[in-house]
Amino acid sequence: MDKETGFTNYRGMLMVGIKFMDNYLQHGEDFTAVYLCVPAIEAAVRAYGETFRQELLHRLAKELRQAVVPGSVIAHIGSGRFVCFHKLIHERNLRDRLLRFSNAVHGIRDIGGCPCTLYMQYAIGYGSETKNIEGLLRLLVERADDARKDKLGESIYIGNRIAFDREKFDHMNERIYMCDPETYDLIYINQAIYRDFHLPDDFSCAGKKCYEVIVGGKEPCEFCTNHLLRRDSFYTWTYHNAISGFDYLLRDTLVPWRGKNYRFSMSINLNEYVNRDIRGNELLYREASINDALSIAMREEDSSQGIQKMLWKIGSELDADRISIFECDAGRHFIDNTYEWCRNGVEPMKEKMQQVPFVPCYLYEMFRAQHVVKIADYEKFQSEHPAFEHYLPDIRRFIAAPLKISDKIIGHIQIVNPKENLFQASGYLMMTLSRFIAIMIRNRDAARELERMSLYDQMTGLLNRRGLSNYFNNLPKGISCAFVFGDVNGLKRMNDVHGHEAGDVLIKTVARIMQRAQQDAGEGHVFRMGGDEFLMIVEHADGQKTVAIIQSLRDAFRANNVSVALGHLTCMTPISDIDAIITKVDREMYKDKGRQKR
Repeated sequence: MDKETGFTNYRGMLMVGIKFMDNYLQHGEDFTAVYLCVPAIEAAVRAYGETFRQELLHRLAKELRQAVVPGSVIAHIGSGRFVCFHKLIHERNLRDRLLRFSNAVHGIRDIGGCPCTLYMQYAIGYGSETKNIEGLLRLLVERADDARKDKLGESIYIGNRIAFDREKFDHMNERIYMCDPETYDLIYINQAIYRDFHLPDDFSCAGKKCYEVIVGGKEPCEFCTNHLLRRDSFYTWTYHNAISGFDYLLRDTLVPWRGKNYRFSMSINLNEYVNRDIRGNELLYREASINDALSIAMREEDSSQGIQKMLWKIGSELDADRISIFECDAGRHFIDNTYEWCRNGVEPMKEKMQQVPFVPCYLYEMFRAQHVVKIADYEKFQSEHPAFEHYLPDIRRFIAAPLKISDKIIGHIQIVNPKENLFQASGYLMMTLSRFIAIMIRNRDAARELERMSLYDQMTGLLNRRGLSNYFNNLPKGISCAFVFGDVNGLKRMNDVHGHEAGDVLIKTVARIMQRAQQDAGEGHVFRMGGDEFLMIVEHADGQKTVAIIQSLRDAFRANNVSVALGHLTCMTPISDIDAIITKVDREMYKDKGRQKR
């Protein structure tokens, strides 16, 4: 047993897995094995320590107990990794429970006062897929590795793909099916296709080919688009189906599922729109606009660029004067205009709309009652609501929608003066796209935080080697810079005698002293180059100033009972090879280390 979680340990997992496999081989009773991993736990533990690890593990174990099917055997195999065994579970029920646990993990934002952002990845295997427990475990590891490479579980919106459960598409009006593009095996159709092709309620995709069901053929279609499909884009085309008698607008792509690419086809029955009134045709316009806006945004790796291009697309489609996104600060005291699109001739207001006092509370009060606020006659609305204060000029009509993350409003998006005959369509567009924009903002913030973490050393808060590269590339030309390299003496002995926590304190002390000395000396930065190595760069420092900096450092180290070997040199920018500079100043440091030993 694992003492920390109360689950079985690694050895217990093997014993349980062997029993399940033996039962399957002897009696044919299949079973499910699920591998669960919370990969961010290791980095968080390194940052916050052992107490954090224990509390987080306890929380994960509690959430997992609540999420799994009763009767499951759960094993904790270390570092936030779990394996669950259970008699065969209906896949939909299983994935619902996995989603519940994933949401619970993502909802853990704070442990003992330490902020954290976690996500869960998983892999599923079945006893019937292999002949022994070792093979099943290998299969789980391979699928977990695929999930890690695809970054599945980190977000609903992943790069240029959207991760989804197929059950969500069951009752959509669009016709949707999935199949294997290599074998043409049909694996999913939704209810709309059942209706179009008059399939019986007990129809099963098992053993059926897509061309058999969709076109009534005996071999792959001559016009099959499988060879045109990619994971990073949709292929759009039209087709008349002789079996249903309908014309379809299709959008096909490849999606990752169960470790390989599958064809995902979504189509609109055009006949349903041809005979409808203007309102019905407007729906087609809305959906096409949404698809186009999402497609434009998804092509951008940078979420900010994606949002900006989406605003351009929406503004152009709606023939609006302006689209603005406002984001609240953490305390909801101010809002900032973070993104803006304006038609030609309309004055941009983004720069003027920073740190705006949170006065449009009336608008946010309206969001409580309706997801989208639509004001068709702004002058009339203002006369009826004199307390409503607005901050954008020349408004005749506007539509606003809140941006929400986990039901918390983080800001809003506002369309000013959309074309009058597109006003109603604008509301539908905003209701859909505001959710997507909120996700992109969350992804943008996550990417910025990851970028910040990649540039800074987590223990000391100093810039790391990557941070040095960015800083060095932006150094002004034609200035004299002091380079000071420091190596802590006695760190290994401190770790061996007093423990690693004492060693960490020593590292932090040296970092604090060097950072303070750099700030006193002028512009520049201090970088943690490795375990006990630091580099200080001070801009506009000549030889005399560098000597003074070295003396100041030695005095501060002595006062704090710290021993650090120092090397230094001064040179002019531009510098063609930073590694050569580091090598030279490193040699000077070793000379000082030798003198200190004597």
